[in-house]
Amino acid sequence: MATSLINTGVQFPDSTVQTTAAAGGGLLRITRYTTAGSGTWTKPADTVSVLIRTIAGGGGGGTTDAVGGGGGGAAEIYIGTAASSYAYAVGAGGASGAAAGGAGGATTIAGIAGGGGGAATAVRGEGGKPTGGNINIKGGAGLNYGGGGYGGRGGGAAGGGGTSGAGGAYGAGGGGYGGGVGASGYIEIQEYA
Repeated sequence: MATSLINTGVQFPDSTVQTTAAAGGGLLRITRYTTAGSGTWTKPADTVSVLIRTIAGGGGGGTTDAVGGGGGGAAEIYIGTAASSYAYAVGAGGASGAAAGGAGGATTIAGIAGGGGGAATAVRGEGGKPTGGNINIKGGAGLNYGGGGYGGRGGGAAGGGGTSGAGGAYGAGGGGYGGGVGASGYIEIQEYA
C-alpha cells in the first residue's frame, strides 16, 4: 500500500492514519509550471513535504475528423522525504497535421511521468499512459462525433478539448476539422511545512 490522502488525513503504508498536521504543518505555497520546457525546482528551506501533480501534453488533431488524445496525469506524495531539488520537463502539445496530428510530450518530475496524448490517426488519438505515481490516470481518448472532433481530456484535468480547434485545459487533445494543436502539459507542486 502506498502513502495516500484520505478524507480523514494521510494514510501510511503500515495503515496508520495521521489526522492532524505535524507541528507547524500546513500548506505553504503552490508552484505551477504551465509552459512547455524544462528546468529545476528547488525545495525551499521551510518545506518538509510535497504533493506533485503532472499532466502531459495533449495529442494534436488532424485537418480531417482525426482528434488528439488527452495527456495522462500522475501524482506523488513525499511526506518528510522530498529531495532538495527535482529536474522537470513540461510536455508540449502535439502539432496539428494534414491528416493526423503529432503526439503530445511527456511531463516528468521526481520519477513520475504523465504520458503524452496520442496523435490523431484515422479517427482518434489514444490517451496518454502515466507511470510512477501513487495515482496514475490515463488521458482520455479523442472523441469523434462525425461533424467535428473533441480532443481528449487530460488525465485529472478540469477541462476538455475544443471542437475543431486547439485543446482547452492543460493536457487536452486538439480537435479535428481544423487541425487543433494539443494543449501543453502542467506541473503543480504543493509545498507543506
